[in-house]
Amino acid sequence: MHVDIALRRPVLLAFRSVCCICRKNLSASDNTSTTLSVGTGLISSIAFDWIHNNLYWTDSSNDRIEVLGMAADDSGQHWERTLIDTGLDDPHAVVVDPRDRHR
Repeated sequence: MHVDIALRRPVLLAFRSVCCICRKNLSASDNTSTTLSVGTGLISSIAFDWIHNNLYWTDSSNDRIEVLGMAADDSGQHWERTLIDTGLDDPHAVVVDPRDRHR
């Protein structure tokens, strides 16, 4: 299991063996969990973009990098996309630096 924490937000949990990403509230009054994404591969690492509110992860069994938008739409759904699915060989790490110094 991999964990990535953003300040003042619930904890994001990635369960490698079942390729599942969940958001868990840790407050004493609200200990709920929400499943955000369920896939078919193996999650090797996760990284959170705190500026654009996106979660990135590597899927090492399907050789790809994916992204999930953390802001839900009106129906409560989160968008999810495969960013890179060619030219990767067993990716095991992803790092996000959302600061754009070239704007």
